[in-house]
Amino acid sequence: MTVIFASARQDERGKYSGGKAGDQTRKEVSTQTGYIHKKGWVVLRPKTQAIADKMAYAAQAACDNNKIGYDQGQRNTLINELVRLGTYDPAKVTKKVECDCSSLVRVCCCYAGVKVGDFNTSNEASVLTATGQFKKVTFTSLAELCNGDVVVTKTKGHTCVVVSGGKGISASSSKSRKSSFPLSSSHYYGKANGSSYCHSGSNNSNDRSNIKRIQKVVDTDQDGLFGKNTDAAVRKYQKKNGLTADGKVGKNTWAKMFE
Repeated sequence: MTVIFASARQDERGKYSGGKAGDQTRKEVSTQTGYIHKKGWVVLRPKTQAIADKMAYAAQAACDNNKIGYDQGQRNTLINELVRLGTYDPAKVTKKVECDCSSLVRVCCCYAGVKVGDFNTSNEASVLTATGQFKKVTFTSLAELCNGDVVVTKTKGHTCVVVSGGKGISASSSKSRKSSFPLSSSHYYGKANGSSYCHSGSNNSNDRSNIKRIQKVVDTDQDGLFGKNTDAAVRKYQKKNGLTADGKVGKNTWAKMFE
């Protein structure tokens, strides 16, 4: 199974500061296939499933929001805007703001209920483990990473959040990790006849095959990630078929699509 990382990477010019606010290319803050950094990864694993799910949700939500771009010089404008809004949910941001890789991880932590001060990749591992909510796990392979894991380079460099895990080992046991949505009243996740109900917050490893099935029905790119395009396509499908157009593939929408 493909492992997907989410991170703040570079500005629209391929540089690290001085660009325009917001994501000009849809790649400044984005997902990519997991990889092994030349500096080596340190893995910081959430100790609870709830924190892991929320870390992954917030990272994916930031990637899906083109108001959030990359700039080291303006790295705290994202978290400052969220504080102003009274929420740490990146999906709620409507003003063009910036972050960098470590300040994005900080936002994810805050969304997950782990309040931390400012940090960078040189001290990220020690700051997160000091919260008592993360534990260091020896990196052995991409396949061992879990949804919600944070990877940071051994020396100052880069950091990402895993939004689609490989083997999916639980932080607390050897059992396969499962999603614990809903995160809030606006997010829905459930099961019916062994099949997942999906929405724009459910981009974990357990959902991807079902998301691809949904994407095929609504005629959009079948990448297994429930982003903005899939959300819009689902709403269009729901409206066309007399369903509540909320972008949530719940019981009624699932039945219309597959049963």
